[in-house]
Amino acid sequence: MICMRKRAPYRDNRSPELIRRKRRIRRARNLLFLIIFLGMFALSFNRVIDYEKALFWLLLGVAAIVLAMFPLISLALDLFDLYGTVRPFRGQDVVFFDLCAIVGIAVAIASQYFWRPFGFMHALLVDYVSGYFFFTAVVLALLVYIVRGMAPIPFFRQTTKQIVLGILLWFFLYITVGQLVTFAWQRFTFTLPRLWRFALLFLIIWPLFLLDEGINRGYQEEGTMRAIASSLAFKLLLIAGLFVAILITPDLDFLSIVLPGLVLVFLFLVAFGTQIYASGRAAITAATLSALILAWCMSTTLPIN
Repeated sequence: MICMRKRAPYRDNRSPELIRRKRRIRRARNLLFLIIFLGMFALSFNRVIDYEKALFWLLLGVAAIVLAMFPLISLALDLFDLYGTVRPFRGQDVVFFDLCAIVGIAVAIASQYFWRPFGFMHALLVDYVSGYFFFTAVVLALLVYIVRGMAPIPFFRQTTKQIVLGILLWFFLYITVGQLVTFAWQRFTFTLPRLWRFALLFLIIWPLFLLDEGINRGYQEEGTMRAIASSLAFKLLLIAGLFVAILITPDLDFLSIVLPGLVLVFLFLVAFGTQIYASGRAAITAATLSALILAWCMSTTLPIN
């Protein structure tokens, strides 16, 4: 079993009145920033509709919503009263998980060289990436369970509330960024075929992000910067695996077109996950939001016949 550090219960010696005052100040500050960023988005949205320097206002609107996510996350976690159970990991554990992930990535690439199980999208790129994430998660979880006797996913505490909050945070992105991009660039919203594919993609890739958040956010107990570095390293391994797949798998070279976009999405997911865990240790919320965002991108932007 993984050795976990025993921690004494934390006692806040501040007076209840001081704690309440600090909480009110934090809520007011987050609400103020949220209003400011939403105002920036509203201005950008109106300008994009009027086709006034659409690219500039599109980028400004997307940046405003990304920034708005941080105070919104803090307010939402406070409102839902989320504080997940901690599963702390140390550096040597994270290294072990990454080694297992490398094995999982290798198995996923080798398996999909001959057989791709998820063909419901009828698009090579989406079918391959979804299967790649799924196989990697299965092998990673299996190896850790065999060697350590446990699956390194977040503890399922406040599970329903965490999942609901993850969906609500994603829906906020959908009705803001999704509508803005649809007006300025391409259709980033759902049709009925896209919607059911989105749901299936979410179910396929959610296990990988549960493992990702369970491992790397648990390491955040040792320090935020360490957790950011380990989460980035985990996702860098995924990108590296896709790059190797491009080199050795026939007809997959066009995947290189979407790798830069995938890197950008991963950076956002790391930032959002860090904020979610720091505000409430809600790793399941972070995993749900991450899987929803990636499934949304894959079902609406990548080519689907």
